[in-house]
Amino acid sequence: AKQMRLPLHSIRSKCPLYLADGSPVPAEADNLVERQFNTLLDDCNLWREEVGGSVANLIRLSTAIETFRKGRGVAADPLEAQLLNWHVANLEFANAACLSDLSLANWDQ
Repeated sequence: AKQMRLPLHSIRSKCPLYLADGSPVPAEADNLVERQFNTLLDDCNLWREEVGGSVANLIRLSTAIETFRKGRGVAADPLEAQLLNWHVANLEFANAACLSDLSLANWDQ
């Protein structure tokens, strides 16, 4: 933007999510699922450390997340499942790849 002398605009750090009908996602549900998703990623990191790099290289991140999701009972209701899917899609966007194409060993490199 500087090279093209384009103006920059401030953006908010908050990014509220909305349902298909245009209504905002309840903050409590959004916060809960975000915490649960981060816990699932923490579980994945701990598992990666436990099994080591050569084994973790063979495990897909999507498989690891789903394993821990089922074990913890995360996203049992439809709204929570939608919100979890949003976080999964956001992580895929950040990595420019489907989670099924990322290994547990290297997904956050």
